[in-house]
Amino acid sequence: MKHLITFLVFAFVSATYAQNTNCELDFEISNDSVQLKRFKEHLVYEMDMGKKTESLFFSLLKSGGIPLLEVQYLLKGPDFIPIQCFNSKSLISIKLLNGNVVSLRHVNEDTCSTFVYDAPEKNNIRILNSYFRIAETDFNKLQESPVSLVQIRFSTEQKTFTIMNELNSSIIKETYKPATYFKESIPCLL
Repeated sequence: MKHLITFLVFAFVSATYAQNTNCELDFEISNDSVQLKRFKEHLVYEMDMGKKTESLFFSLLKSGGIPLLEVQYLLKGPDFIPIQCFNSKSLISIKLLNGNVVSLRHVNEDTCSTFVYDAPEKNNIRILNSYFRIAETDFNKLQESPVSLVQIRFSTEQKTFTIMNELNSSIIKETYKPATYFKESIPCLL
């Protein structure tokens, strides 16, 4: 009977923890030279204006023990889309509802968006994908409060994204909770 009660308590705690975290693993590589864990991407911003769309995805990674935020920024439309880049001065500033701001620095060398042409839809697509380091001192801040704004400093411009509590994607046809992304996902890195 004692073992049954212990099991039930453990199962309840595990279920409660699982409901409060977003630890869906995308892939994991672990061998002598590489230790990489990447969690599933999460849509944090979407703008759909008919023929023109803009999307921002976040994914958490742990590479060799270093916590990273993978950022993917997509622009799609029939008109010309200028190239965008990250450089050594690029950063992402995350403003939390409690007033705190967490800044993540770009870790790669210069990275620019790639161009893809979707011939059947006659759309231009630009995809910018890169990584930003999360300082361990920022873990607690990111878990304390939901996100209200994300500001990205590209190499030539700065863009601000308003983050919603709930995002019903018209493109992906799924519902996301961008404001609590870090609050729910940071425990996956610990």
